[in-house]
Amino acid sequence: MKWNHSKKSHRFIQQVSRWLILKIIFLFYLSTARAQIPEGVPHPDDNTPIDFSSWSDIIIYIILPAVLITGYIFLAYYKRRKRQQGEGKNDQNGIQ
Repeated sequence: MKWNHSKKSHRFIQQVSRWLILKIIFLFYLSTARAQIPEGVPHPDDNTPIDFSSWSDIIIYIILPAVLITGYIFLAYYKRRKRQQGEGKNDQNGIQ
């Protein structure tokens, strides 16, 4: 069976194949470029575990996140409570 492609479809197939080849080349190029670790900056291999004998580490990694999470929970609770009280006042006044 002979395939009968017009010139337009043949040109379209060429363009798509060029586009696909370029995409594959750029994908491999960018993945290798991103995989390199620059020199002079801290590497993941250079990290040390958290030292809980240091007060600064305790404050930064335990106390500060706990305070932020607790503050967010209280803020969300009070905002929700204020909104519900505001809706209750509008219902009592007949405003919808």
